[in-house]
Amino acid sequence: MSYHTEPPQRASFFCLQPAQQGGEDLLCSNHDIYKLIPQDIVAKFAAKGGVKYTRAYRDTSNALKANPPHPRPPTWQEYSGTGDKQEAEK
Repeated sequence: MSYHTEPPQRASFFCLQPAQQGGEDLLCSNHDIYKLIPQDIVAKFAAKGGVKYTRAYRDTSNALKANPPHPRPPTWQEYSGTGDKQEAEK
């Protein structure tokens, strides 16, 4: 869901067939995980400019044309509002 501009208010889980063993989903807060990272490691990331997040968008030439059973991520053309790749990369 990294392509959504607004995070969901709720997350739902459904299990059609329970696992015979294990079957756990791990959910955690990034804020809590950050607090557990040793400060020397945090400092190394900060010295390099932090963490860079990269999104990979599909191109309209290979986008799904049919309506899938779930929301499809936008193409880079839809997300940027242009068909000009150089303009979209600004």
